[in-house]
Amino acid sequence: MENEIKKISESTKLLDLLYIEDDTEVQLSTLKILHSLFKSVTVAVDGRDGLSKFKKKEFDLILSDIHMPHMNGLQMLEEIRKEDTEIPIIFISAVTKKDYFVKAIELNSDYFIVKPMDIIEFTKALTKVVEHIGSTSYEKKLEEQLLGAESKVIEDVNGKKKDFTFNPFKYLNEKITKVVNS
Repeated sequence: MENEIKKISESTKLLDLLYIEDDTEVQLSTLKILHSLFKSVTVAVDGRDGLSKFKKKEFDLILSDIHMPHMNGLQMLEEIRKEDTEIPIIFISAVTKKDYFVKAIELNSDYFIVKPMDIIEFTKALTKVVEHIGSTSYEKKLEEQLLGAESKVIEDVNGKKKDFTFNPFKYLNEKITKVVNS
């Protein structure tokens, strides 16, 4: 089990998590695990708070309870899906009503864990979700960083920005070849 968590941690350390839980005791005990696994963990106390935080920051994954005051997890996810149809979500809830499972599936949730949370089940769910998003999310962030660096290189080399049809690698290769051959 320790090896599995260590392996997951290698991927999750790149991810930003939104964690929604209204029970303070459950929240605090779960946070100990989550902080060791994720790059960052943003905590919300109910669905309304979760939705608000979701709109202010980009997350890679959502971990949420369902039964909460003000707005439940399913209502929150329904609102989130209006803006983001892809973000993965794992529900952890004591609610075991069939209607909730069906609604979670309709809203394209990724996993549903029944409380009390079993660490083995959580590890399996997290592994599945991280496999799905890990490389995609990492590649997206890497691409954004490279595009930012590419823009900076183009600006530094040319003194002005060019559009991205300009191939900086070809340009740099030509300049290096010119220097080497002179």
